Amino acid sequence: MQTDIKAFVESNKCINYNHDFRFIELQEIDQETDWDDLVDAIYPYYVKSKTSHILLTVESMLRIYILTRHFEMSPSGIEKALFQVDNLRDFALIDLDRDEIPSAACITEFSSLLFEQSLLIKIEDTLKAKPIEAKHCTTF
Repeated sequence: MQTDIKAFVESNKCINYNHDFRFIELQEIDQETDWDDLVDAIYPYYVKSKTSHILLTVESMLRIYILTRHFEMSPSGIEKALFQVDNLRDFALIDLDRDEIPSAACITEFSSLLFEQSLLIKIEDTLKAKPIEAKHCTTF
């Protein structure tokens, strides 16, 4: 997924520098994260709940969790953003032809699972090389 930064920004029609920078950070997180290690840690706890009708892969849900942290968005905010922003769907490995966007309730449920199983520490430790830091607020 190595691309020229200028081409990456232009292809994503980013509006301002802070917005551009956040998408570039996502590219770096994607490249530097050992997704298999995180998925292996979460998978045993990831089961379909009776209230969630959408079940994406563990990796997709993990990536959505990271998006909520990276963009400081609520579950309902990231749900709306996933409908509107191709780059976010690409990062979350969501293809609208085969996948549904998870509801805010489903995203919240996954976040709760991570918290209840003490998996947030594992995620943060894995992402330490590229910590998820708050930048200026971005709206979609």
